[in-house]
Amino acid sequence: MTLEKNEALKRYGKPFKYDGFILNDGPLEFRIELLNFYSKEEVLSNSIKIEELTWEKDSLNFITVWYHKMKPKDVYIWDKRTEF
Repeated sequence: MTLEKNEALKRYGKPFKYDGFILNDGPLEFRIELLNFYSKEEVLSNSIKIEELTWEKDSLNFITVWYHKMKPKDVYIWDKRTEF
């Protein structure tokens, strides 16, 4: 899924889960890959606002997309039985 946020919402509807956070707020293991998209200085500036939207992909999987300024930064497809 590489759609901008508004396009994804139109196509896939309301997300199963939504979260918004500042990237430097102690990223969880689930979000750690996001640190690869920004410099250390950017992360430490506490200015990177991320929106995390999760949809049901199918009966076995979720798909989570992280958006920064409405643009997708990363995508993760994961088993519904996974616990983070």
